[in-house]
Amino acid sequence: MRAYPFGQPSAWVYDIQVSPKEVCPMRLHHRLVLLAFAIVVSAGFAAAREPFAVHTSLRTQAPQATGGPDHFGYTWDDSAPYDWIDATGGAALDLRSIWDGPVGVPLPFPFTYYGATYSNVDVLYGGCVVFQPSGRCADYPHTLPRPIQPTTIVAAYWSRFSDNSGTVYALSGGTAPDRWEVIEWHGMSDYSDPSPVYTFEAVFHENGDITFQYKEMTSNDPSYWTVTGIEDVTGWDGLTYQYGTLVPAGTAITFTRPAPAVRVFIYPHVTGSFVPMGQHLKVPTDFSGPTVFNSGEFGDDTYDLTLSAGWNAAIDLLTDTNGNGTPDTGTLEQQQSRAVYIDVDTPVTPGASNTTVLTATSSRDPSVTGQALIQETVPARFVEAHGSSMLLRIATPSGTSDIQLSSQNEYTVASPTVLELGNGNLLYASTLDSSNTGGYDGKIACQILDRAGHAVVDRFLVGPSNDGTYLTNIWDIAAAESPDGHVGIVWHQDRYDSSYNENDNVYLAVIDETGQVLVPAVNVTNNTAFGQDGDVGVPFIRYTKIAATADNRFVLAWQKDSTQSAGAEENVYTAIYDTAGTEIQGIVNRSGVAAGTGSGFSPGIGELSGN
Repeated sequence: MRAYPFGQPSAWVYDIQVSPKEVCPMRLHHRLVLLAFAIVVSAGFAAAREPFAVHTSLRTQAPQATGGPDHFGYTWDDSAPYDWIDATGGAALDLRSIWDGPVGVPLPFPFTYYGATYSNVDVLYGGCVVFQPSGRCADYPHTLPRPIQPTTIVAAYWSRFSDNSGTVYALSGGTAPDRWEVIEWHGMSDYSDPSPVYTFEAVFHENGDITFQYKEMTSNDPSYWTVTGIEDVTGWDGLTYQYGTLVPAGTAITFTRPAPAVRVFIYPHVTGSFVPMGQHLKVPTDFSGPTVFNSGEFGDDTYDLTLSAGWNAAIDLLTDTNGNGTPDTGTLEQQQSRAVYIDVDTPVTPGASNTTVLTATSSRDPSVTGQALIQETVPARFVEAHGSSMLLRIATPSGTSDIQLSSQNEYTVASPTVLELGNGNLLYASTLDSSNTGGYDGKIACQILDRAGHAVVDRFLVGPSNDGTYLTNIWDIAAAESPDGHVGIVWHQDRYDSSYNENDNVYLAVIDETGQVLVPAVNVTNNTAFGQDGDVGVPFIRYTKIAATADNRFVLAWQKDSTQSAGAEENVYTAIYDTAGTEIQGIVNRSGVAAGTGSGFSPGIGELSGN
């Protein structure tokens, strides 16, 4: 029996297709992609009745005076004396774009980072370096740590810089034992705005400390996609200094390496599975973990393993190699790890849950321990929708099953949502993009499925017609059912002309539980303006939501961004329609922030319930 992990929602995100809009250069937005993750995931759960909460690491994070320690022991302090090292007299690295690299730079001394020693560092154009050769950093920064490749990131000011906007230099200096290597990003500018200039550097000290220094830091938007921080080789340990804020010029931040020690690190700290009731099984199995990692610096170690559990549980396969009567990992060299699996007997009780605590104790120093929580739950019924794979994951007390919907290789499928209807069937809706003479023709494809995921009503299309004049995309589908059995489906549609000018509108359609389209797509916003970001008076719409009321009405909500003569505005708007598609209340600005005075939008909008 393979149990699906409960404690790693990031795995669900990777299986859900994120629409190309979120990474399209003409629609770059400093908050868009991560919030899109949160919204798509929340929209993908049919049975959830509570809002999907964005993890705090996804929110804008401003620096404090000091930070840490992380699990390994690193701390940071931005009261370090600013002492700029001009590296422009050193080697200019062949880096001109975020697509380049990495470029290896030899270090003039062995450098120890999270217990491993390196002789060179890989430098990337985007304001960061990595110690483990694994290709370039992702196009868009993310908070640190995060267990995706590459790991061992050292981010002085990780951002998406314009191609050929600056030069990256490397310079060595100092005398033993105070030698250093400096990497300077000189004269960089934003991908979407070439006017700001950034000159900053990372200094690697022979004692293992790392100092970031900032000489010139100007920005028209200080919350534009930036990260400063460090992480280890596992991607589970590290520190973020700032995320989405500007580091002022004249700042120096030192990340201090702790003294060598005996250590143990178990990652992930929390893991687990949905488990079928009344069975004996091994958890977790779909993902390696929890994993015991020798992060110490005094050589080999063996870690004794003990469990504390409410259910009958035992460590699987491992034996007592050191003869003290307790199962253990066996000998682990420095930087070596071993996954641990737990055998569990589950009760015959839907909704029953259990937390098992795994403790690893060092044989070198028994005072050094690490712990991980393994959570097992016999699930109540719920359904999860995936986009690009056209997959439904249905969990019941008897187990979890994956239902593969019919594959449509000629289409691009994204923005999935699933809704449990009043008759017990499921509505699965997603975008369906096919090619026409004008580009992509976006529509909404729906299916009605029974509780087991079998088709009751085959695929049918909902959405405005497109004559092929425009490239048309559909985003952020959401659905809700009124008490009288009418299902409202809301989305926003973007059209692009041949010059990539964009026109955005919110649409509403109404169907019944049998899949009959009762109200074809209604244009709620009736916007006719085409333009690009920054054009005065052109609205851009995202994050469409819908809720049904007890009196059979649909409340629609969305975010609209636009530039006015007084400045930018971001606000949340609503409209109310009945189930016949008749407007009951017109468009209302609910946040009411005037242009140029601030933003009516905050990352919290991404935490709203998907439907």
